[in-house]
Amino acid sequence: MPKVIGLTGGIATGKSTVSELLTAFGFKVVDADIAARKAVAKGTKGLEQVRAAFGDSAITEEGEMDRKYVGEIVFNHPEKRLELNDIVHPIVREIMEEEKQSYLNQGYDVIMDIPLLFENELQNTVDEVWLVYTSESIQIERLNGAKSI
Repeated sequence: MPKVIGLTGGIATGKSTVSELLTAFGFKVVDADIAARKAVAKGTKGLEQVRAAFGDSAITEEGEMDRKYVGEIVFNHPEKRLELNDIVHPIVREIMEEEKQSYLNQGYDVIMDIPLLFENELQNTVDEVWLVYTSESIQIERLNGAKSI
């Protein structure tokens, strides 16, 4: 019977690398970050809800969410961050559940790549949890390297 594994870990610990390796071994990966982008993609109900909550300035001329604009608002106004989460999180969960079920129906083991698995209390949606961990010094090195790109 196919298994659902929750993959989690802190920033710059190597979750993406682990996901790539697991994909090479035949696992199907459902990525929360990709689902979050889909949730507010051009033309979606999620994007329209963002427009309603944050105004027309939250949408670029190309019809996409202005991540910088929305990011500045939610960084400076915690209540707006909660509002954004209330819009995005249910849609992300729906997208991820659909992808997970599709893969399970095809007989695949599924990796649910969810950085905030425990914080969002999603550990009960998986059969087991795998934690990706590295030392703080490697995390800092990776983060500093990412900033210089």
